[in-house]
Amino acid sequence: MTAESMVHALRRTTELLTPDGVLIDLHPTTDFPNLAIIHRDGREEPLGPLVSESARDRHAAADCAIAATIAEGTLAREAAAIFVFSRYSDALDELADYVNAKWTTRFDDDLREAARRRLTPGCRLRLWEYVSIQALRAARTEVSS
Repeated sequence: MTAESMVHALRRTTELLTPDGVLIDLHPTTDFPNLAIIHRDGREEPLGPLVSESARDRHAAADCAIAATIAEGTLAREAAAIFVFSRYSDALDELADYVNAKWTTRFDDDLREAARRRLTPGCRLRLWEYVSIQALRAARTEVSS
């Protein structure tokens, strides 16, 4: 979806919000997701980022669309934060299947091989990414008398 079509969708959303309604925007940042091994002693060993041909552009388009609707006065930001979303797994193939089914991101061969070499019994995989969350309201237009 292009930033322009996202702006259109956000404009339409404001028509559906009640006067006190809040639109929650939740999407990954443009940073690539990362994979790590959590060892039995709790030590985390980074393995590297996952790759995606389209995710970064799509997430940047979402950021641009929100910025555009705020700049034009359609939406107003009430709060914003970035948090880390993590998914854990004991099995590489299970985690890779999840990523392949749900995301446009994928494990490249080098990352998959690094994870296979380092994943030993008692260790876990951690897939993590930064996620942006924002509370947005329809901007109030002041009526002058």
